[in-house]
Amino acid sequence: PSRISIDEVASSSGIKHEDIFSTLHHLNMLRYWKGQAVIRVHRDELDALIASIKRPPRLCEPQNVLWMPPAHVDVASHPRDPPPKPAADVL
Repeated sequence: PSRISIDEVASSSGIKHEDIFSTLHHLNMLRYWKGQAVIRVHRDELDALIASIKRPPRLCEPQNVLWMPPAHVDVASHPRDPPPKPAADVL
């Protein structure tokens, strides 16, 4: 059996510990042993869960989506806004 901790799942996925813990609890994948929460799931159960997930329909055709990653902007050489002008003295 493979072993993985909630810390490992959180660091590799970027998902908060609380969200992982809540989801595992909701899916009945947590067991408690000697006061510790233990992730416990059989491979068959996990495969069945993944197969049961309904995928939402595509809202657009992938071939019609054109996307380019944003170009890198060097902040140090990027022109900055000019400093504000001092207020005129009113007499």
